[in-house]
Amino acid sequence: MHSAWKRVKAKKGSAGIDKMTIADFPALAQENWDKIRESLLNGTYEAKPVRRVEIPKGNTGKTRPLRELKSSGQIKPSRSLSGG
Repeated sequence: MHSAWKRVKAKKGSAGIDKMTIADFPALAQENWDKIRESLLNGTYEAKPVRRVEIPKGNTGKTRPLRELKSSGQIKPSRSLSGG
């Protein structure tokens, strides 16, 4: 989880549709770590819904879909939970 958060932070991830910033995430994760860890270990973790918006595609007049994740959905943990 920590390494996933570091990757998002390094890419300067922005707040998701839930308006939670990358700076806010560690406190939430620490507060809820037991529940998060359990859901990851027993396979019940589900990514949060996304909001889909259409954005302009160049000067073509066409659009393309863009998925906007909740902040917690941006933090995609690896299968290993070591160090957590």
